[in-house]
Amino acid sequence: AAENNDHRLKPGMFVNVVLKLGTTNNHIVIPRTAVSYNTFGNVVYAVNQQERQQKQYEMKMAFRFAWPPIYLQKIETGETTVSELVVTQKFVQTGETRGELIAVTKGLEPGDRIVTAGSNKGLRNGSAVKLPDPAEAAEGQPGDSKPAGTQPAAN
Repeated sequence: AAENNDHRLKPGMFVNVVLKLGTTNNHIVIPRTAVSYNTFGNVVYAVNQQERQQKQYEMKMAFRFAWPPIYLQKIETGETTVSELVVTQKFVQTGETRGELIAVTKGLEPGDRIVTAGSNKGLRNGSAVKLPDPAEAAEGQPGDSKPAGTQPAAN
């Protein structure tokens, strides 16, 4: 109700009103399943490409005068650079939710790749992950519009 102490507004009059409802902020919106809600803060796992050095070995058959006479000998032949996908834990501040989506107000940058499913299955900083096969991701249930997540890598 508007105050009308000076009685300038009469019954039946029309008024044009402009309401300022606040500013619209552009936030990153992600699936709610991507956020792990913890007592120490909300966490999202970002997926990054990482290269590391890995030793290469060759197995050779060797002979000796003891039992067993034939055994396999592991010989280091060098190192190679291996590229893999690993996750990094990022603390985020969340905002409004709408359905299955939640706004992230702090902690993520546009273009960050994140884990959208399976973050509660033992994922931690530095865990190796693999992206699902595009053919497998397309075989979802009809009407299933959830984005495909990443899965922990097989050991």
